[in-house]
Amino acid sequence: MSMFDRDVTTWSSDGRIIQLEYACKAVEQGSAIVGIVGKGVGVLAALQRRPHELAGYQRKIVKVDDHVFMGFSGLSADARKIHKQMLEHCLDHRYSHGLKNGMPPLRLAREIASDNHWSTITMNGRPVGVGVLLLGIKNGNTTLNYIDPTGEFLEYQNFAIGKRCQSARTYLEKLVEEHKETSDLNELITYALRALNNCFGTEEETELTNENTVLAVVSTEEKGCRIIAGDDMSPFLENFKEEKAEELEDKDEEMAETEVSKDVKASS
Repeated sequence: MSMFDRDVTTWSSDGRIIQLEYACKAVEQGSAIVGIVGKGVGVLAALQRRPHELAGYQRKIVKVDDHVFMGFSGLSADARKIHKQMLEHCLDHRYSHGLKNGMPPLRLAREIASDNHWSTITMNGRPVGVGVLLLGIKNGNTTLNYIDPTGEFLEYQNFAIGKRCQSARTYLEKLVEEHKETSDLNELITYALRALNNCFGTEEETELTNENTVLAVVSTEEKGCRIIAGDDMSPFLENFKEEKAEELEDKDEEMAETEVSKDVKASS
């Protein structure tokens, strides 16, 4: 396969672009990030990693504009490049259309996807090794778009990317009818944290904490678009852990009842 992975313009004999596949695999190696939108509200939730115990946690969600946030999985260097491109697009739009008129998130996703695609058809660079979840709100409508290294972008009701993200996707697929019409931001945050909690592996950290968890929320309320991190995460995590404990108690009671019913049937 080495003769076909020298550059992005070389196709393999079975019609594959190997360099582009490498870039997509980089997205699968990043820590998980979850996006979910309702009616006038939306949430991004991400797991933050640190390379070793003496290092700080790497930021996984950044602000693009007052109404748009970006979460990523993959190479942080490529994410910084894309973030810079997004800032430039948003500033150009405000300069052309008025300082109070932010860029529509869907249009921003289209612009970045076009930039990503350009990197896959020229020899001057390489595909970006990062996947982006773009959460934004415009005129009361929330949108969640996923932009991948190939230059494709799709709008989702909920989605997850990164390592072990399939468990989060499966969980959210079951609840899509429940959350897509909700306007309760706290309810969406709980859904997002539950989905994110399913993405833990065998690392030392096996629970959500103030340090390794970050949220970005958008809503129609005044000052409703913000990043929640650090100590501000405490009330949301406490609520999540309380509900999780209650669910475990309910399951234990159900198991006890089934065992009692089995014993009764066996004795009769």
